[in-house]
Order: sequence, then C-alpha cells, then structure tokens
Amino acid sequence: MDSTLTLLRDLAEQQEYQALYHACCEQLLQAETRPVQLLLSLAYAQIGEQEAARALLHRVQNSVVSSSLPCSLSFLESQDLSAIYLALSEQENAESVLDELLQQSPDNALLIARKAYCRLMQHDRLAAYDLYRRAFALDNSKVEIAINLCLMLLANQTDKDAAFLSDTSLVMTQIQSYLAQADHQFERNQDRYSAAHCQHLRSQLNGIRIESWLLEGKLAHAEHWLQTQFNDLIEYRENVLLLADQLCQMGARFTAEAMLLVAAKQSPHEPVFYQQLAELSHQQSHHADAAYYQAQYRTRALRTDSADRIYDARDDLSDRLPLLDFQHSERVRARFTPAFWASRMNETHLRENGACSQMHRSVFIVGVPFSGISLLEQWLMCVPNVSSVGVSAHFPVLVEGLNRQHRKKGSERAYPDVMDSITTEYLHELALGVESLYQRKCPSATWVIDRSVHNIQHLGLIKAVFPNAKIIAVRRDPRALALSNSVAEWLLPHLETSLIDQTDAKTQTAGEKVAFLLGRQLAQYNTLMGHWKSLFSESICDVSFEELTSNSHAMAARLSAFLEFPQLTLTEADQQSKVLASFTQYASEDASIKWSIHRQALAALLRAMNQKSLPPSQDMATLPEPDLLVSAYESYRQGAYRDAEYQCKVILHHVADFAPAHYLLGEIYLRNGLIALGIDYLKDAIRLAPWKRHDWEPNLIHAMTLMPPKMTPSQYRRDQG
Repeated sequence: MDSTLTLLRDLAEQQEYQALYHACCEQLLQAETRPVQLLLSLAYAQIGEQEAARALLHRVQNSVVSSSLPCSLSFLESQDLSAIYLALSEQENAESVLDELLQQSPDNALLIARKAYCRLMQHDRLAAYDLYRRAFALDNSKVEIAINLCLMLLANQTDKDAAFLSDTSLVMTQIQSYLAQADHQFERNQDRYSAAHCQHLRSQLNGIRIESWLLEGKLAHAEHWLQTQFNDLIEYRENVLLLADQLCQMGARFTAEAMLLVAAKQSPHEPVFYQQLAELSHQQSHHADAAYYQAQYRTRALRTDSADRIYDARDDLSDRLPLLDFQHSERVRARFTPAFWASRMNETHLRENGACSQMHRSVFIVGVPFSGISLLEQWLMCVPNVSSVGVSAHFPVLVEGLNRQHRKKGSERAYPDVMDSITTEYLHELALGVESLYQRKCPSATWVIDRSVHNIQHLGLIKAVFPNAKIIAVRRDPRALALSNSVAEWLLPHLETSLIDQTDAKTQTAGEKVAFLLGRQLAQYNTLMGHWKSLFSESICDVSFEELTSNSHAMAARLSAFLEFPQLTLTEADQQSKVLASFTQYASEDASIKWSIHRQALAALLRAMNQKSLPPSQDMATLPEPDLLVSAYESYRQGAYRDAEYQCKVILHHVADFAPAHYLLGEIYLRNGLIALGIDYLKDAIRLAPWKRHDWEPNLIHAMTLMPPKMTPSQYRRDQG
C-alpha cells in the first residue's frame, strides 16, 4: 500500500488531479483506506467538486476515534489534510495544521511553502515572502517555490497595493536570480513532471522572463529570445502571444500589434496571430483594421465555427481610447527641425528620389478626442471616391517596426532619432507598404481618410512617407470639451496615474481633475501642432467645431478647395447638405453660461493650458548621411577596410554608443591583425547590446584564442557570468 500511496501523492504533486481522482476511486473499490480517502478529497477539491470534498473530509474526521485532530493522523496524512484545506480556501484551518506539522519537522520546505501561501492569501505579503525564501533556501529543487517568489516580486513592481519591498533595483536582481535557479532546476528535473505540468511550469517561467524584461525596458532581449524559439512553432506561438499580452497590459498596444504582425509574416499560415490582431484592433476601436485582420484570420482558420467569431469592442471607453501619447514630443520637435526637414525630407528632395509616388490622396484628421473628428469624417465620406480606414494604427505600428529593426541590428536608437538614418529609397518602400494596405481596404477610393488621433506624434513621418498628404486639424472650445460627459468618461479612469504630481490633487473635485488633465492634453497638443505648422503649414487646414456646426456650408467650401474635391452632382450635393444639416444638432449653447457654476474647473483648465511645454531635447544627434552603416558594411564586404573604418568612426563621432558600429570596427581590426583593439570593440558592442551576445560572442571568443594566454575563452565566459 505504501508504494501505491507514493504514486498517488506523486500525481498530486504533479497537479494531475483528474488522474488522481480516477486512481483513488479504483483503490477505494479494493479497500476503503483513510489515506486514499484524504487524497480523493483533495482531488475533488481541485477539480471543482467542493461539496463532495467537504463531505468526504467530514466522513474521515468522524471516523477518527482519537479526540485530537490532526495528531491522530499520520504525518503524511496531516500533510495531505493541509493541502485539502488550501484547495478549499480554508487558510486558517490549513495554517493550524501546518503549524502542528512544523513543530515536528521545522525544516520541511514543502510545509513552509504552504504556510507562505496561507500568509499570502491573508494579505501578509512580507511574511509570505520571507517564508518562501526560507523554503527555497532549504530546497532549491522546488521550481514552484522559485516561481512563486518571482511572481511576488513582479507584483511588488507592478501593483502599488501589493508592494512590500522598496528597493526596485534589488527586486529586479532577485527576480533574475530566482528565475535563473528555477530554469536550472527545471532543466535538471523536468523528467519528474508530467507533460501537462511540465508545459504549465515552462509557460510560467517564460511569462516571468518576459514580464521582467519589459519592466526593465529590455524589449530587445525579449525579441531576440523569441527568434531563438522560432524552430519550435508551438513554443514560438505561445511566447509571441504571451509577450503581446504583457505589452498590452503595460499599455504598449502599438508595440504588441507590430510584434504580432512580424509573427504573422514569419508564420503566414498561423491563424491565431490574425485572431489576436483582430481582437486588439477591436479593443482600440480600429474597426477597419479589425475587419481586415478578421478576414485574414478567416482565410487561414481551419474550423468555420471559430473562424466566424467576431470580436466586440469593449464597453470601457478608457480601454478603447487611451490618453494622447506625448511621451516623445520633445524629441519629435528636436528631430524634425526646419534645417533637418529642408535637407532631408522636403517635398522636392523626396520627389526627385522617387519617394512620393502615391496612388491615393491621403487625408489625416487629427485633434483631441470629441472635437468633431467623426462629424468631419461623415461629411468627407459623402464625396465620391472618398473612403476611410477609420481609426488606423498604420503609422504608430510603422514606428514600432522602425524601432524593432534598429534593435535587431543591435542599436537602442528609436523613433524619432532614427529618421536621420532613413534613406529616400526606404521611405519609398514604406509608402508602397501603406499603399498596399489602402488598396486592400479601400480598393476603389481616390481619397483615403485616416482619423487616428495618435497621428499627431507622427505627422513628420507621415509627410516624409506621403509628401502630398493633407492634414486637417480639428479644434473645439476647451470649455465645451471640459463640460462634455464623453470627455469625462474618457479621462476619469486616467486621473490616478496622470495627476500624481499634482500637489492639490487630493482637494480637487473630479470635475476639476478632468478639466486639468484635459488642459494638459490640449497644451501638449497645441505645442506639437504649432511645431508641425511651422514646417508644412500649406498642407494643414484648421477646422473649428463651432464653425462646422454653425456655418457648415462655408466650411465645406473651404475644405473642398483644400482637398481639391471634384464638382459634385446634384444628388451628391443633396446628400452632403443633409449631413451638414445634421451638424446643427451638435451646436451647443454658449459654454460661458454654464461656467458660472464651474468656475473652479475652468480655473484648473486654464492653469493646465498655460503651463509651459518642455523645450525640444538638446541631446539630439544627427548622422551626416542616412545610410552610413549600410555603406560601412558594403565597404567591409568588398575589402575596403579603410573606408569602412572611416565611416564607422564618423558614426561613433555622432552617436558614441552605436553598438553595430563598435562591432563592425572590431571585425575590421581583427581582419587586419589588430587583435587586442578588435577584442575591445567587440566587448563594447556586446556591453552596449547584450541581447546580441548570442550572435556576436562567438567571434569574440575566437578572437581571444588568438591572443597571448592572459585569458582563455572559458575564463571570459565565467567573467561574463
């Protein structure tokens, strides 16, 4: 019987509860024993049969003749009893049993870990953390304990209410340490686990790995690691979805979309990536994109019932419509200066280099949400051959694609800095890519409208890709926006994270906080829009919501001239007039009348709008030529080492931490017998881009074998940890 119980407890440890249930039932048919009854009760609790578990446990307790439970049970039976209580969420009973057992075996790692779980469920996080650490110190072969430690430390970083440690850098170091030990023990002991439990543990470890990288801003590490998984399609697919989900939780949805698009391109027959893209687009109200991805998913899906699934947009407005992102506004203004635009991106230069051949006439509508963008789109759609891609993510995702390409090369430079390395030929390729999307989504259109409010950050890139693009900037009386219920619904969920630097935030009403946050959004929007107007004012048309609703025909005539619309037929003009007439229902009363009872909110709005925006960044580096790295690699490939060295030195003169240039210089010096100098540059390259270690380190190790025996390759590996 002892061997049978050992097998049953192994099933419980591997979390194979269905198998444990059937095995216990089979054993009870032969002989009804108390240990098997306890394990069956545990199986019942874990598979959701809570009442059956309690009834069987009650039978066991009644059958105990001795007066004191759990002393009447054996040590292992009491241990099983604690597991039953935990499965039934009876933490106090479980902890009572565990305390009795720990008196007999104070260094039992499993019991200490279970007590840690009890403390965690009772919100004593610090005590739980200390107990988990003690359990892991006693038995570091328990991968589950290391995983729980990592999960607690990650929660410490992401959830303020769950924080129990204040030293952020120490926490991240501890996560990496526990993760490394868990990986090691998992590789050593995975044969002990069932296939299902092994997959569960691997998924948990990968989730921890990805989340910790993202918290440290090491997206490049995650991307490179994903590529190493590509040969195992199932593993690759699961980890791509895991990374995309983590990015979405952190608010980096455009990055997640770019990641899924890359995965879909690498695995074109895999429908799940398009399924996730469709869901992600619906969540952001990018309905045209969602319809396109849904169609792509249907063509690949093997099961028609799942292929017919349509994703509904979430009801939560704040989830669909995040704040306008002005995080890189200072760098955007520093990159797209008049001098840079005149020398690299002006329309004449782009036309001469063939970077603006365009089948469609692109129209981009920007503005703060609820300024009348949708109304304007309705009017434009009345014109023949005008179509809309709605709220598109084309250019935000394009930006993430540019960033990813640089990370793949080994550089942490990102948009907008990288615009100095983009050639007109590459801009032409980008234009063709976006044009192909327009063609698939709006095949018969001449004018294509994109009304994504997030494009305010990317108008420089938009004008570089489509020099003939027209931009319509919609504005509305800030007072009317501040009084809008829709604006309040949009901004209220963002108040806690956006107003933490406000000294008087605790004394403000919700209306004042909304007005202040709106004012800050408007101030940043106005600063950036003013910058774009200084660069290409002839391509921008200002539209006032108030004029659109009160003098719509005059506004319509001005927009028709700006967009070069054709003369309308009587039927088309009548349809347009009906749309214009419907605008009058949106004409609001004089907002100043209502402000008599909203003076404090008005003061908060004006205070935010009058705050000075940060000046353009002062550390913007600009490469003298856009394709220096490409030219350096070409010179190196052709054996023109002196030219390649010079080009790399020019790059490093402007961008000192550009890892690909360090690596290429190292290769050049190695080819010319300057081993020590080459090793130094290769080391610098790996230090600057540690995610490229897998690609670059073999050459470094080989180079070190050519050196006098001061340091062997194995010593180098140990030195690098």
